[in-house]
Amino acid sequence: MSSKMPSLRLVNSQKACPPTCPDSKTTQCMSSSMRPADIRYVLERHLKREEVIQPKREIGRFRGEPVYRRQNVLSCKTAENWMRIGRKVKDRQEPLKWVKQRAVTIQKRRAQELAMQESGESIQQGLYAQHQTEVYIPPPIVDGKIPTNSFGNIDLYAPTMLPAGAVHLACTSRLLELSRANEQTRVSQK
Repeated sequence: MSSKMPSLRLVNSQKACPPTCPDSKTTQCMSSSMRPADIRYVLERHLKREEVIQPKREIGRFRGEPVYRRQNVLSCKTAENWMRIGRKVKDRQEPLKWVKQRAVTIQKRRAQELAMQESGESIQQGLYAQHQTEVYIPPPIVDGKIPTNSFGNIDLYAPTMLPAGAVHLACTSRLLELSRANEQTRVSQK
């Protein structure tokens, strides 16, 4: 690292408060005393679980920790969550970050418990940024048969997820006895 890297300074907001300010303002001044001078910068330890710094260019140091630009912080999602907004992860993309998988269903909880018993480690899940995804284009309808998932449903989380040649009808396909698939439009937590 270059010795010419700037170090961030802290702003003591007590100095900004007039000495004659009422108690309510003094309390407010005291609670925000010693805050970073600018919110355009971030320390890696302040990132959320789903955030990653890309590109990881250090612009300075603060108390020995590297400082990065806030504009380089990317919000990431799992492949499953990208699918829920109508996008899929491109081929041959490596996750930007690995995190412990959240067990929100009984099936995932059982898989995590089994993994902990076998290897002593929790299941890790990859996180991807938007530039690593593309719009999901479903397989086309072949011989009048709608492509379905393993449960016999079609996932329609976004309008782009409707297969070419298909039309989304609300409950009328049962009356007309057409080839149909139940749509999965949202995830329910039980």
